[in-house]
Amino acid sequence: MNNASTKKRSKILSLILSVITPGLGHLYNGKLIWAIAIPVIFFIIYEVFYYFSLIKSFTFYLIFVLFVIYVYIFSIVHSIVLAKRNSSYKLKSYNRVYIYAIWPLLYFGLAPLLPGNNSIQPFKIPTNSMEYTLKSGDMILVDMDYYKSKDIKRNDIIIFSSPEYPHEYMIKRAIAFEGEKISIVNGKVYINQKELKEDNPNIIYQNNNRDDIPGTIIPDNHIFVLGDNRPNSLDSRNFGSISGENVKGKPLYIYFSNSLDRIGINLE
Repeated sequence: MNNASTKKRSKILSLILSVITPGLGHLYNGKLIWAIAIPVIFFIIYEVFYYFSLIKSFTFYLIFVLFVIYVYIFSIVHSIVLAKRNSSYKLKSYNRVYIYAIWPLLYFGLAPLLPGNNSIQPFKIPTNSMEYTLKSGDMILVDMDYYKSKDIKRNDIIIFSSPEYPHEYMIKRAIAFEGEKISIVNGKVYINQKELKEDNPNIIYQNNNRDDIPGTIIPDNHIFVLGDNRPNSLDSRNFGSISGENVKGKPLYIYFSNSLDRIGINLE
């Protein structure tokens, strides 16, 4: 018979606790070392991939995601196996409801305090102004430190602060730079009176003069930007060239999309 300090472990509760926080199911089953080790492994892997910027590569990003999924599933399955074995489990001092409640708070509370690399940030594309390069709903990773050591090149896709709403970010393609004269005639872009040859199958070109602009000199430290969906993009044709100081980063790749075949596309 069970006494006050002995109680069978529930497989269902082990599963629920492990889903809430990896390692919590192990704490419930009396495996304190496992309960500590599993979240520590999560944190170490996260730090290695982000701190050393491995996440800049989609291959390493995929490895990171698969490893996290593996550890998460292992944590759940292993805790269920432990519960099945613990038909007569002697309660430990930490087998308390309030401990189970505090554990997730510690887990999620400590995570933001860990050192990391904040230069890699995720963004979700809100519109189709960059179609077909980027579509509404695409999720991308952006290197926010990229242009601290590199110059912006023509045709680079860049993230920048909106000229009208500085706290909002926009994504467009860099087309012309300071000192250059840009004009758009019947949708065709001319730089210093020479047509810009854009051999990019993802760009939707405009074949009318709706958004044409006369010859304009780009001011110092400014960039003229255009969306790839030229007929349906709010860009420098509307708000003028942007300050180079407003450029925040360079998109790296699509890490998730409603279309699976778009996942992993590098953004050039």
